[in-house]
Amino acid sequence: MVTLRTALLALSLLCAAGAGEVTATEEAASASGAESEVAEPPACTLKGGGFNERHVVAQLLAQQESGSEVAEACLREAIAMTLPAFKMLVRLLSARGAAQDASVYSAALEALEPVGDNMWLHADLLARLGHADKALPRYEVLVNANAENAKLWNAYGVTLATAGDVQKGVTALEKAVALEANDKYVSNLEKVREKLAELTSAQTEAQPA
Repeated sequence: MVTLRTALLALSLLCAAGAGEVTATEEAASASGAESEVAEPPACTLKGGGFNERHVVAQLLAQQESGSEVAEACLREAIAMTLPAFKMLVRLLSARGAAQDASVYSAALEALEPVGDNMWLHADLLARLGHADKALPRYEVLVNANAENAKLWNAYGVTLATAGDVQKGVTALEKAVALEANDKYVSNLEKVREKLAELTSAQTEAQPA
């Protein structure tokens, strides 16, 4: 529902936008012949409020011929306000074992805000769902940018081993243990080393005498 406050805010923004058009036209005319400067991207002129206010203002601005770019800026700000809710929902779904549902939201979160934490969150879910081919490129980016993060190296090593690249998995897990020798990382390293030894033994036996 559109509140009176939101409607008044929208009206004042529309009036301001109209006044801004006249000012911009006059300035352009007076500056004829001067070098043009790179224009700043339009910003949402609404200060304060939340998602609903920006959404309503964007709807009203979008109806104006010159308001579409400002409307886009308001919508971007509105969507950005929902990202913490996306992240909380992903963690809740993941905690109760609904990885498939969680991955839908983690993919959107990563696309809307492509920062390391969101990439890691999505990579973890992809790995849990058996999509190592999609998780590994993300882990590679993350470990290259966070070479001192033991938890990342552990996740990367386990995913490598699960995907069949056991030797690289051992190397990654050795880095994790070197950074932080906790029981979980040490246990993972031992298991992957055992797996590598079994594979090496099987290959040796399969070779002709």
